[in-house]
Amino acid sequence: MLAGAASTALAMQPVAQTLGELSAFLGRPDAAAARFRLHQAVLAWLRHATATGPVAVLLDDLHQADTETLALLETVATGLAGSPLLLMAAYRPAEAGVSALTEHRAALLEHLHDEEEYILPLIEEHLTVAEWARLGQRFAEEVPKDKLLFFLGMILEDADPAERQAMMANLPAPARFVWRAFGQRQFRRRVSKIRAGLERS
Repeated sequence: MLAGAASTALAMQPVAQTLGELSAFLGRPDAAAARFRLHQAVLAWLRHATATGPVAVLLDDLHQADTETLALLETVATGLAGSPLLLMAAYRPAEAGVSALTEHRAALLEHLHDEEEYILPLIEEHLTVAEWARLGQRFAEEVPKDKLLFFLGMILEDADPAERQAMMANLPAPARFVWRAFGQRQFRRRVSKIRAGLERS
């Protein structure tokens, strides 16, 4: 019994090592190599564990799993097909959406950071004022009309006072009137409802 536990612990060492590597490489171009080594180390560990008999793995709160964890589980399920390994998972469907939204928000914030750091300087350097104005006009024409005020509210919410003043000044007079008359109240009600629902979840 002790010998088996010591052998399994020894087999687990590559997994622990590659977990540390992956956490350091996430978000970098070379993360794929660390991810591959982790997946292979976990497969080797589980093959070692199932060599002497059946193994059952129970995963709780799977609704909180991130993309990396789900990718690893997919590798295990396909790589150990036919092995005496039983994978069981428990999750709460009502909370799965909240977990997905949380992960989506993190990815969105990373995207917005990269956009501000890398894309906006290129726009400033290569686009003329007229070209930028045409881009805004196309956005206004193609976005569904019932969503325009919501998008305007999202933009204004994250802008500083000077940016908000400049944006409002560039809006057509009818659009400014609609926003001030009822658009901003409609936006606040909708956002409050969304955020209250997320907090309850």
